[in-house]
Amino acid sequence: MHGINENNYKDKLQGEFGYYDKTDYQRVLEEFNISKYRIENEKPDLKEDSVSGSLENLFAQLGLLFIIIISIMITGTIISEEFNKGTIKLLLVRPYTRRKIMLSKIIAAIICIILAMLCMILIQIFVSGIGYGFGTINAPVLKYNFNTNSVMEINIFAWLAINILAISPIIIILSAIALAIGTLLTNSASAITLSLLAYMGASILKQLAMVNTKIKWLKYIPFINWDLTEILFGRLSSVQGVTMQNAIISCTILVAVLLIITFETFSKRNIKNI
Repeated sequence: MHGINENNYKDKLQGEFGYYDKTDYQRVLEEFNISKYRIENEKPDLKEDSVSGSLENLFAQLGLLFIIIISIMITGTIISEEFNKGTIKLLLVRPYTRRKIMLSKIIAAIICIILAMLCMILIQIFVSGIGYGFGTINAPVLKYNFNTNSVMEINIFAWLAINILAISPIIIILSAIALAIGTLLTNSASAITLSLLAYMGASILKQLAMVNTKIKWLKYIPFINWDLTEILFGRLSSVQGVTMQNAIISCTILVAVLLIITFETFSKRNIKNI
């Protein structure tokens, strides 16, 4: 661990090292300083035996996949099923514009997705609380802030909020894709399948971007930079050149384009033969 400390951190990053050498250095620096902080402040690692620890990575891997599937199923069917069942006519005879109807559908989908997340959190608290004791929910989450070169203690609910915001581009983009395809093709199966394929294809694109570091424009593809958890608190992204700013801008542009396509398609859709 010689030489791993916050005092030489900026010098290491500005030195003549490869990008992935720097990301490895960040990882080691983080692990070293969090371990040091635990020892000095008598804070054991409670990841495996506390409610707080079980909630820390709730929206990683399988948890995130569950929310993605729920989101895609909701947004991929919320319009297409209206066409398939013929109930779209009953919906459109109401004294509301098509844009207002679409907006109400989107709001309803957002509420359902948020409720699904809350259910996941409550179930995890209940299950882990029975096993570890509900008092362990007060254990803080420890994260290293590369902007301030210091270890932070974060309340578990504050961390969950930060984590949900950081993964929200993934959920929003895939939901927008499912909604757009469902509206264009009026086919729920296609909307769900193509959205899941987009999610799986994103990992392939990311690997391509990590290998081909000379292709600078790859960092602007939303499917590559949509996971903001990678760059929280000043961390270097796994893809060279990705920053919080360009990630948010590129993801916002894609969602805006998908929503414009969705609203325009729904507004002009002919329902006479339905």
